[in-house]
Amino acid sequence: AYPIIIGAGLILTIYSFISSFTHRPKFKLEKENIYLAGLAIVIFLASLYPLLGRVGYPTTLSMGNLDPVAYMNVGEYLVSHTVLDGSKMNTLSPSTWSIVDLLHYSFRAGPPIILSFFSVLLHVKTYEVYSILLALVFALTFPLVYLLGKQMLGKSSLKLMWILFLAYGLNSTLLYWLTQAFLPQFLYGGL
Repeated sequence: AYPIIIGAGLILTIYSFISSFTHRPKFKLEKENIYLAGLAIVIFLASLYPLLGRVGYPTTLSMGNLDPVAYMNVGEYLVSHTVLDGSKMNTLSPSTWSIVDLLHYSFRAGPPIILSFFSVLLHVKTYEVYSILLALVFALTFPLVYLLGKQMLGKSSLKLMWILFLAYGLNSTLLYWLTQAFLPQFLYGGL
C-alpha cells in the first residue's frame, strides 16, 4: 500500500502548495518557532544519544521490556502480509501469537503498521527504524506540550518553554516511557 500512500500524500502536498499561493496566507518565522524547533532537535538528539553514542548503529533500545520485540515481529509480518492475514494463530508457532494478539485482540495495530510502512519505504528492517521513529515522534510532541501550556497560561513565555523543555523533554521517566513502547500505544489510543 505504500505507493498509494505516497501518491496520495504527494497529491495532497501539491494541492496544499497550489491553494496556499491562491490564498496568500501570512506566514512569519517567529523567534518562538525557531526556539521550539531548536529545542525539539535537542530532544531528538538527546533521545538518540544512547543509540548513536553508545551502540553506534541503528537498532532497538529497550530497558528489558519485550513490547518492542512484539511490535517489530508484527511490523516485519506486515511487510509482506495484510492485517487480515494476521487473524490465524498457529499454536505450534509462538511467533504468530504476538501477531494475532496485537492485530486483533489488543487493538494495537497502529504502531506495527507505521513500522512496516517506514521499513518498506526505507528498505530496512523494522528494528533499524524503531528507536529512531520513537525518538522523532517524542521530539515532535514537545511543541504540542508547549502549545498546551501556552494555551493554559494565555500568553507566550520563553520561561515556560525552558521549564517544559527541562521537565518534559529531558525527563528520565519519559525516557523509560519512550524505550518501553508506551509512546506508540498512547499515540495510537489518542488517534
